[in-house]
Amino acid sequence: MCHNLTRFLIPTGTESLDIYICENLERLSVACGTQMNSLDIYKCKKLKWLPERMQELLPSLNYLKLDRCPEIESFPEGGLPFSLQDLVIWNCNKLVNGRKEWRLQRLPRLTELSIYHDGSDEEIVSDELGASSSFKAPHIQSGKL
Repeated sequence: MCHNLTRFLIPTGTESLDIYICENLERLSVACGTQMNSLDIYKCKKLKWLPERMQELLPSLNYLKLDRCPEIESFPEGGLPFSLQDLVIWNCNKLVNGRKEWRLQRLPRLTELSIYHDGSDEEIVSDELGASSSFKAPHIQSGKL
C-alpha cells in the first residue's frame, strides 16, 4: 500500500508494473524509453489519468488491466499503444460508460478484451466497441464483484 503517493513516474527500464491499492494516486507518467510490456493497476480510487502519450511512450505495452479505478473517465488523448493485445477493465464504470470514444479499431494487435462492470450504464454491445478484424469476441459481464 502507498497511502501518500499522489503521482508516480514509471522509470526507464521498467518491463512490468503492478500498482495495487494506492488510494491517493491521481496521475501516472512515463519516462522516455520505457520498454514496459505489462501494466496492472488495482484499486487506485483517485487515479484519474493514465500516462499521456501512451502510444508513443509505451510502444511495447501488450497487456493493460484496470481494476477498481472508479475515477478514470477516458483513455489518454492519442489512444492506447498499437502493440496492445490484451485489455482488461473491471469495475471502472466511468471509463466503461465512455467506451464509445475508445476507438479500439486503431489497435491492430488487440485480440482479447474483458470488461466487468456493475451495469450502471446500458448494456454493452460488442459492435459498438469498434475493434479490429483480429479481435476475438469480447468477454463482457455485468454485475457486482
